[in-house]
Amino acid sequence: MDLDFVFHLPDEKFRAALSRRKLHHRQKREIWERFQEALYLHNFDGYSCLLKSVCEAKLYILPPGRSLVHDLLRVVFSAPVHEDEFREEMGGLYEKLYDPSVCETVHECPISILQFMLLLNKQKY
Repeated sequence: MDLDFVFHLPDEKFRAALSRRKLHHRQKREIWERFQEALYLHNFDGYSCLLKSVCEAKLYILPPGRSLVHDLLRVVFSAPVHEDEFREEMGGLYEKLYDPSVCETVHECPISILQFMLLLNKQKY
């Protein structure tokens, strides 16, 4: 599977307007939206696949510092729902993540983005 998407880096004016943490949450939302759009183009339910990835990250990602790839995936697929700035930035877009039982439900996604990325990490070039 091939997924391409563009992520523009923020300029100085943009960074000055936002706190560092809020900027991280905004960038995460933008990355999540790009993932969803790319998956929708391949006829997958991008929203469900994203929820599934956030839930899988809690189970499969190694503790911090053990692997650079796992640390990067943790940054992308973690959802700090307890932070007010995260909830404010995400708004109602990812409201299901605020439900503590969201990971116990079955998500309508036949693929695992996280497992796919972890398998790519194991490939030898």
